[in-house]
Amino acid sequence: MPDPLHQHDDLARCEECGSGVLRPVVLATWTRPMKYDGRRVEVTAHDLPAFQCDHCSAVALPDESMGRMLDALRRQEGVLSPDEIRAARERQGLSQRDFALELGGIAPETISRWETGAILPSRMYNDRLREFLAKRSSARCLLTPESFFAGVVAHSSELHGAWSRSGALPASFFGQTSWINVQPQRADPSAKNYCVAA
Repeated sequence: MPDPLHQHDDLARCEECGSGVLRPVVLATWTRPMKYDGRRVEVTAHDLPAFQCDHCSAVALPDESMGRMLDALRRQEGVLSPDEIRAARERQGLSQRDFALELGGIAPETISRWETGAILPSRMYNDRLREFLAKRSSARCLLTPESFFAGVVAHSSELHGAWSRSGALPASFFGQTSWINVQPQRADPSAKNYCVAA
């Protein structure tokens, strides 16, 4: 695809008409069609730096403005940003490979591209990401060590010893089939709270 800012005689010539010069402008409102997940989406941004031909009025966007259009697309379509995806994975203590497995066995390289912004997750995977985050969030509960080990747990030296050694409890205690991690929460720096996370 021709570069719309192709230099000719030290001037940025318009590739649309071939005779006009591209001059810097700020577009108060700019709407253009963008493709997301195989569909055409009309995306609008405001106060957008651009170049406009002084002959045919064609518009070319620099990389920074294209990035802003992508941000506008994410907001409009509810797509998680690269920072949100990375932060969500890191909060769960998952590697990109483990995160990929949690989401259904996609390639770890796909997670990397989402987190760098090289590609956007499809609608299906964006929904799956949100479901995963909602599930993990709703499964979390804050407990003090005293309340956590109250009752049966407090009187079970076997369970208490297992937790002390590994920071986890056997899943049979919870009626599940895997070990349950007990992870410290940092929300309250004045107390050591704990969260049960499957």
